[in-house]
Amino acid sequence: MQTTRQPYELLIRWSPDGALSGAHIQWRYIITDDSGMALGETLSPVMPLMQGVAEGFPAERVIKNLSDFGCNQDISK
Repeated sequence: MQTTRQPYELLIRWSPDGALSGAHIQWRYIITDDSGMALGETLSPVMPLMQGVAEGFPAERVIKNLSDFGCNQDISK
């Protein structure tokens, strides 16, 4: 049996006044048997974006490209 971790979600949240208020991520854990058949999966608790990045969450492409969408605010909270 093996458990693998994959990115699941990156959520960026704005406050009612339009200011960036935070960002979080979640991991998906997939449990497979020895033949590779998926037996189940579970999601991690949410964690702050920068903690997730420190643990290997691949958010760099999104973070680098946020300015393409007009977002120049700090999302590292």
